[in-house]
Amino acid sequence: MSESEGLSAKDEADLYLALAESAQQRFESHHKVEWRILFGLWTFFVAGAAVVTTSDWTATCPVCIALTLIVVVLVGVHWFLWLPDSHKYREECTRSRWWWQGCAWELIPKNQRRIPEELRPEGWRLPSDEKWNEWGKRGFMHPSHWMVGGVTALFALLFLSALCLKAIQ
Repeated sequence: MSESEGLSAKDEADLYLALAESAQQRFESHHKVEWRILFGLWTFFVAGAAVVTTSDWTATCPVCIALTLIVVVLVGVHWFLWLPDSHKYREECTRSRWWWQGCAWELIPKNQRRIPEELRPEGWRLPSDEKWNEWGKRGFMHPSHWMVGGVTALFALLFLSALCLKAIQ
């Protein structure tokens, strides 16, 4: 959009910033859903470990195998399907937000742009830059997703450990 289409520079900047805010809201909504899923999964493993260790129930070999398979499937789906897709979606939202903010930033004449370099994300590129598409790509998963996957695996191991200990008693 441009002034020739009826938008003033302020309206154009407001539009870009509204689109950036929309991308941020998508990011935050996804993040909330992600944490609810994680909390549920972690609670399932911790509660399972607590129930197994505090009950008089004796685990049989077929039950241990079945529950181990369920845990492996849950952790596998989480690790190999959910986390990579979540990373991709969150990265797209972040890059989209920065794109629209960059469009608004470019409306400011170059000699009046005063954002210090240290406040810009590493490698940030403006939409007018030929290599703008190179910014913000982090590979397979963000480090926070590796940590979340690791914590999930530890809770799963806690549950499986409690189950195995109960089975050999």
